[in-house]
Amino acid sequence: MAGAAKTALRRDDLHILADKGYLSGGEILACHEQGIAATVPRPDTSGSRVHGRYVKADFAYGPDKDIYRCPAGEVLSYRSTVEQQGLQMRRYWTTACPGCPLRNRCTTNTLRRIGRWNMSIWWRRLTPADGMPRPR
Repeated sequence: MAGAAKTALRRDDLHILADKGYLSGGEILACHEQGIAATVPRPDTSGSRVHGRYVKADFAYGPDKDIYRCPAGEVLSYRSTVEQQGLQMRRYWTTACPGCPLRNRCTTNTLRRIGRWNMSIWWRRLTPADGMPRPR
């Protein structure tokens, strides 16, 4: 959709703003490939927060070591990559969950897993840690 707008407007540069309901990894990738800057709020796709559990935003990503750190301080290391909706999703987890005192606030499963699109670097450019768009 953004590509069609760029063509119709005959612009070499374009910065689009979209509602988080329009977020699609494929669309973000298409914008990037066409040189279109896209600002889209990150959706909160998990219902965990309303149940008093931690959400992905509560896990700190460490790009220098490619790890996540959970609210209990444990390291979730990279374990595998899977294809999801045509995009590469990196998966992280730790084996410390079963004995963790915060486990019930973190997951209903045996282990908490975190997924990260290979495209997540773009999110860091668009949004700070709290998920709000950076002023331009």
